[in-house]
Amino acid sequence: MAAAIAQWFVLSIQEYSGSLVNYRGLVTWQPQQWLGIGPSHDYFRTNLDLRKRDFNGSVDWSCSGPQLFLNIGSSQPVRSGPA
Repeated sequence: MAAAIAQWFVLSIQEYSGSLVNYRGLVTWQPQQWLGIGPSHDYFRTNLDLRKRDFNGSVDWSCSGPQLFLNIGSSQPVRSGPA
């Protein structure tokens, strides 16, 4: 299974403004229903700006790169109520 994920968050309050961005592309191989293995590539960026009369500041940071992952989960159905 292949998937692409994009997430972002932007906020501005008075003299503060900023954003978070995350992009991910991945491929999952599931040899068992409860086991997933695969490679992915991630990009993450954060930005914060401060604008005041006496001070202006900014932080801009990002990272990206490949990774390998292992997902382990239960293949048992979820029960509700008494057994």
